[in-house]
Amino acid sequence: MNKKKIIIISVVVLAVLAIGAGFLGWKKSEIKKQEAVRMQQEQVKKQQDELGKQMVEVDTSDWKTYRNYEHGFKIRYPKNIAVTDFTTESIVFKDKEIGHWAYGLDIVPNKNNITLDDIDDIKKEFKIQGDVNIDDIVIDGVSAKKFLFKDYNDYGNSNIFLIYKNFIIRIAGDEAHGNDKEYYAFVNSLKFDK
Repeated sequence: MNKKKIIIISVVVLAVLAIGAGFLGWKKSEIKKQEAVRMQQEQVKKQQDELGKQMVEVDTSDWKTYRNYEHGFKIRYPKNIAVTDFTTESIVFKDKEIGHWAYGLDIVPNKNNITLDDIDDIKKEFKIQGDVNIDDIVIDGVSAKKFLFKDYNDYGNSNIFLIYKNFIIRIAGDEAHGNDKEYYAFVNSLKFDK
């Protein structure tokens, strides 16, 4: 009888220890996940603060709004810019004074499930050549990559790529237009229908 009690007590103790160890392992895993989320949120806030600082000096109170109902977003643009040459997949924002494009927005189906880390595939999809400097940014809560590249056939352009739903969105800014703060205010005005 004592042997049975010892075995039962041993099994119960081992079960309690196993459950406790499993719980502690799960809790440790949850803490790591929470820490990763917190760090990502801090990075997002830092990037948003940086974009916000760049926007502070740009008065956007009289800007117009372009809305793309098919793809579920809107973006604001300066009053000296006209929306021209557009379809729901390609929008050109031209400077009214000089008649040259200032910004472009392209929406391409993500048929190959390209991720933002597939830099070579993005460069190939959008025919980007030349030297490229890449930064991670966040736009309206969506991770994006900022490509600053020098195409020696042109002045060089900034391109921001993000993946939204099943599309790759490129927001281009012509460096010849020459107003980085306005470009970043334009980019930061992009809002997705939630």
